[in-house]
Amino acid sequence: MARITSEMSRQAQARWLDENIPALGGLTPRQAAADPTRREQIERLLAEFDRHDERLRDFPAAEGMVGGPIIYDTAAIRRELGLD
Repeated sequence: MARITSEMSRQAQARWLDENIPALGGLTPRQAAADPTRREQIERLLAEFDRHDERLRDFPAAEGMVGGPIIYDTAAIRRELGLD
């Protein structure tokens, strides 16, 4: 179960990097990271992910739900975006 959830999280995270995100003014995370004027904005969004994911780590998987919630690896996202 943990491997399935981990793979689902990895795939969702990879897709997210190229999605237009309203919180980033409609830019993709890659576009926002490439724009020095938007880096603070994406850092705030990733910090919010960290806070949200921390709360979810203790979330018990709902009955019938495979492995629990999807949690993003924000350290890996930061590396991918060159923000580390």
